[in-house]
Amino acid sequence: MCKNYLCQLILSIENIILNLIQKVLFCKHKSEFFNICIYRVANIGDTITAIPAMVKIRKKYPKAKITLLTSPGKETAIGASEVLENISWLDEIETYYEKDINSINNLFNFIKKERRKKYDLFIQLPVENITFKTALRNMVFAKLIGANKACGFYISTINLFVKAQAKYGNFSNDVVRLIDGLPWSDAEPITFPIEIEDKDKVFVDNILNENFIYKRNKIMVISFSGKGEAKKWDNDRFSQIAKLWIEQKFGNVIIIGGKGEIKEANRIIAGLPNNMVINLCGKLSIKQSIWLLKKVSFLLTIDTGTAHMAAAMGTACIEVFSAFYLPGRWVAYGDKVTVIRMNLKCSPCMNKTCKFGVIARCMNAITVDEVWHRIERILGE
Repeated sequence: MCKNYLCQLILSIENIILNLIQKVLFCKHKSEFFNICIYRVANIGDTITAIPAMVKIRKKYPKAKITLLTSPGKETAIGASEVLENISWLDEIETYYEKDINSINNLFNFIKKERRKKYDLFIQLPVENITFKTALRNMVFAKLIGANKACGFYISTINLFVKAQAKYGNFSNDVVRLIDGLPWSDAEPITFPIEIEDKDKVFVDNILNENFIYKRNKIMVISFSGKGEAKKWDNDRFSQIAKLWIEQKFGNVIIIGGKGEIKEANRIIAGLPNNMVINLCGKLSIKQSIWLLKKVSFLLTIDTGTAHMAAAMGTACIEVFSAFYLPGRWVAYGDKVTVIRMNLKCSPCMNKTCKFGVIARCMNAITVDEVWHRIERILGE
């Protein structure tokens, strides 16, 4: 417990320092803001967890022009633009990539371009594992682009005495963390207003109508792939769950993922009745996947962006969760989310690969029976 207290003390000191530097750099006082930059580095899951906080910023400043400045990292990565394109409550989404800031010249041009925006207010929505160094760097960036005021520079976790933190710490969901980090209190309900265009709804509805009698049968979606080896669950176990779902006459199964998962998805559903399963890997956009998850009964997944998509749509979801990181972090938000996590003596290890095998020991400890019993319990409620 003493180690946990020490971690909390270090966190408090670092946040106090960040707050003092913020006050020094942004000492101008303004009562109204008309040109706001929300800074959120994000892929799919991180984008969705930030939506409620962004909506609350819009409600706080209804007349302001709000720009989301974001980056998914590499050009090939999926980011906020795919989730939030044509959203009515954002005025602009500006996406940059690693190549845009990978040299002094590129970084200078990027800062010069952002200065022309003349932001009144810069609000960072920090990723959960942001470091003191990165928070300070982002604060300097906000100053360099000429923002009059800036906020959101804080850290939530440190990679020190993680076992003590996991045992004694209390870690809020990322959605709640971001809302609590806003410089004003807000008791309004948490919402995820993701707007889906009619063409995407029609596309998904047609797939369901052509392949399933989905008004009579339940549909389970399986999303088996995500970033990081430590998050993987044995694909044979996904296959066993799909088989049980069909044999118990719960309904149909859909597999979703990217183009790179097509072959593995086919292996998962091999041997299952063709009229009961469909592989949609690589066939849906992010918006179409979100609408699909709204229409189905249930999602089985690992710790990946798909879980956040389902939770945002209010769809029942089980997350088979790795124990390599601190408990409670990165879990999808909502009362329809069930997390299955096995804490072992080595948990949390903070390693993205497990020394005990390709499938992490903590993931391997989660059995088909455990997952299936949870599914039956959820569907029986």
